[in-house]
Amino acid sequence: MASYPSSFLELREPLVQWGRWLRQAPDSSAWSAFANNTSRLNPWFEEAMLRHAVLAWAGALSEQGVEDWLQEAEALQKERPLGWDVGLVLAGNLPLVGLHDVLCVLVSGHHAQVKCSSDDAGLTPWAIEGLLDAYPPFRSAVRFVERLTQPKAVIATGSDAALPYFEQYFGQLPRLLRGHRHSTAILWGDEEPEDWRGLASDIFLYYGKGCRNVSRILIPSDYPPARLLENLEGWEWQGENHRYRNNLDYQMALQIIDRQAYLQNGSLVLRQNADPRSPLGVLHWEKYDSPETLRDLILPWWPQTQCIVGKNLKQRTNLLAPLQRAFDEQDRLRFQKLGTEPGQTQRPALNDYADGVNTMEFLINLGTQHPLIA
Repeated sequence: MASYPSSFLELREPLVQWGRWLRQAPDSSAWSAFANNTSRLNPWFEEAMLRHAVLAWAGALSEQGVEDWLQEAEALQKERPLGWDVGLVLAGNLPLVGLHDVLCVLVSGHHAQVKCSSDDAGLTPWAIEGLLDAYPPFRSAVRFVERLTQPKAVIATGSDAALPYFEQYFGQLPRLLRGHRHSTAILWGDEEPEDWRGLASDIFLYYGKGCRNVSRILIPSDYPPARLLENLEGWEWQGENHRYRNNLDYQMALQIIDRQAYLQNGSLVLRQNADPRSPLGVLHWEKYDSPETLRDLILPWWPQTQCIVGKNLKQRTNLLAPLQRAFDEQDRLRFQKLGTEPGQTQRPALNDYADGVNTMEFLINLGTQHPLIA
């Protein structure tokens, strides 16, 4: 049984120490061999991608970030946790993509059975080892497994096709089941070079494989689509990952075979389509000519939306009268929750929860929400 502190705030220094360890990792003597082995196990996880993921986590574990997150958890807790076995089925599309779920289970006072994706390349156990060094009592509360064994609650992430199977296996348990989501960017026409640098990162980082990567851009009706590629030039993907290159060539061939209009810059296929579910290597765009048409392009996709990216997005939805009239109060609150400045989608804070569902609240309430299962 893990030794659980009487207050979440007692974990502040261990988590900050863990963040320091992650921040120093890319400068360590072991980093080069570690990064090379990781990319050998998963060629999508190139050194630059791995470095960004580790440093993004280090940034999230800043003193202020940890303090704010633990304060929020302290406000949620009504009684000591029950120490349930919580099964975690992690995704592997991005480096360390499932680490937040493991952290939430441990901090909330439960025990984690962790089933990593075969694509994880050993990154999650490596990162957790740093946490266990910073806070040894967690060692008895986490184990990595090939299959879950009688968990009392489950958090599972996978493709949309996997969700019915998750429901079949875990439907009788308290659960958070996550499928694929998408992110949309809104252009206003007043973006500066720094905004484009950030937007390029939101599009190309991790080769666009994440739910937080921008897969669709909504542009003003008088904005030439070709200018998107012009403004991204210089910031676009410059790598030579053959998997991405093969996928890009395939997508360009599809456009030709299907006789679809498209633009491309050697790094990205740009295609008009209102659907945010764009294939890897393809960025969809659509025009809006009023706040109302912008609303109609966004609202049908709210349930599948992870981030909405836009320059000063939260301020605009709060202060601009046309947007206030087009979006009701509930929708504006969603903008506040999902809204992200360019360049920040892959730098989430500790309280930026997947699917907008507060994982800590779910875990802290286990046993009170489901008394028959306790």
